[in-house]
Amino acid sequence: MPLDQKTVRHVVHGQFPEVPCADVEQLGEGMDCWAWLIDGRCVFRFPKREAGAECLQNEIRILPEIAERLPVRVSAPRWIGNPTREFAWPFAGYRLVAGRSVCDVDLPDSAAPEFGRALARFLQALHSISEEDAREFDAPADEWRRLDVPHRCEFARERLQQAQSLGLIPDAGAWLSRLDEFDAPLPTLAPRSLVHGDLYSKHVLVDDDFQLAGIIDWGDVHFGQPAVDLAAFWNVVPAAGRAAFLDEYGPVDRTTWRLAELRAIYHSVTVLLFANEIADEPLAARSRLALQAVLERPDTN
Repeated sequence: MPLDQKTVRHVVHGQFPEVPCADVEQLGEGMDCWAWLIDGRCVFRFPKREAGAECLQNEIRILPEIAERLPVRVSAPRWIGNPTREFAWPFAGYRLVAGRSVCDVDLPDSAAPEFGRALARFLQALHSISEEDAREFDAPADEWRRLDVPHRCEFARERLQQAQSLGLIPDAGAWLSRLDEFDAPLPTLAPRSLVHGDLYSKHVLVDDDFQLAGIIDWGDVHFGQPAVDLAAFWNVVPAAGRAAFLDEYGPVDRTTWRLAELRAIYHSVTVLLFANEIADEPLAARSRLALQAVLERPDTN
């Protein structure tokens, strides 16, 4: 169901009179939610579909439990909205986390190492949240098979070929060859940490000094494998910051790293197709850079 300014203003102010809604503008659109900026100081997210509503419930339940444990600002919900006749899903509002998405910024090489270290420190903190704690605030398991190798390889191949047919990448061959390497079985890894679940350039913010400023859009947060988040090594961290990221994060075992590669290929081409669909060229450009970068294999140990 599409949204307009009038509906957003009526739904938000009707449930939260303390939010004036004098100035309402669409801030962005993701695969699952729309984001609207209200009065220049808060953001309200509205699901586009049932999966988006489920993701929003994850944020509402988990973010308040972990926000103080993390060394960077996160988008913890402050206002929890109920369905109305105008909008049939629950929705949520957040204090604006100031900053610009990495996909909209040309991060200079001079700032990249400290950015890489800061992102690694954030992931260390997040990935140190134990299974016991995750169960306490009812974090879901990975119900979407994000690291199911045959499943994701199949979809990645289809989407790479689609991207090639649309002219978004010149030749899918190099990535298809990389996916062929996953035909050999990988050891099974048990879930071992809380993860963001959708960490890519649109969800990582930097300030005017190109320092890490915030992490947003936590709807995919779950208890699972760090490999899901380590795909950010390619789709968030610029080349000049990757060595610093690895030094700060610490050793990564081979199986985890290979799963992170697969996640990076699948997720980057999926985002590339979405960016093309909504005509977001900066996001498309960042996705192409991530796909190119994943063809390089760093020394992770």
